[in-house]
Amino acid sequence: NGRLVAVYKWVDGVSIREQLTRCQPGGLPPHLVRTVAYQVATALSVVHGQQLAHRDIKPENILLSTQGVAVLIDFGLVRSME
Repeated sequence: NGRLVAVYKWVDGVSIREQLTRCQPGGLPPHLVRTVAYQVATALSVVHGQQLAHRDIKPENILLSTQGVAVLIDFGLVRSME
């Protein structure tokens, strides 16, 4: 029927927003910030390589798995960069 459907795998973890509410004053540990930033930047590079723009990067749209992997979610506002 010509319609695209996005299917996401289950991520066992919490959003960065939730992780921030659990933190001590001072925020996330620096090593976690570096890891998440690198992984999100890598994900955005892949998305941009497909000529797409996510357009809704925020702590609620980044999940942190129990294995420490950052996962970018919610592509509802994605737009073509062409």
